[in-house]
Amino acid sequence: MKLLQYIKTTALYKFLLDVYKTKPGAFYIICLIIILQLGANVIKSNLFPFFIYSMYSEPQYDIPSTTSRYIFYADDSLLPIQNEHTRGKISEPIERYKKLLLNGGENQVVNKRLHYLSYILPASVVSRLKFALYKKSIDLAAFNEWYKQYFNQYVHLKFSKLSVYECEYSLSDLANPLKITPIITFHE
Repeated sequence: MKLLQYIKTTALYKFLLDVYKTKPGAFYIICLIIILQLGANVIKSNLFPFFIYSMYSEPQYDIPSTTSRYIFYADDSLLPIQNEHTRGKISEPIERYKKLLLNGGENQVVNKRLHYLSYILPASVVSRLKFALYKKSIDLAAFNEWYKQYFNQYVHLKFSKLSVYECEYSLSDLANPLKITPIITFHE
């Protein structure tokens, strides 16, 4: 009983009552939005931008002690890419390619969204959606040809062999890499 009295004294209750009396259509739209947001919070999804569940309820991770950077070798000589914009543009597809390789060609963000949809759609619909999305996803075998053309858009250089390595550095010593891992090599 005290809870009901408390709810009647809140500003939200008074606002909704006022909207219901003046514009019932707006009242139902507001109630629908509130119900959708509460439902999205129950399944831990991000529906509306004013409250993003994962901003407040995801586990907090420690600050990493290492960082990594991609280095590029053309015909076995290091490419000195000084422009950070160019470095970012040619490194980002390599990062995505590496993640896709680790996940068997599937995008984890798409998988998370499909998981949320599985709460409200039948499994057969979700599996058809997954098939439709991944049928058009990145073909890992076609990446080599595409990346060579993409790389040439930013680094205008003729090469017969392009190698990409990931160098992991300690944040306390950015001059000496801790580990160098070959990622991919392209041949003309």
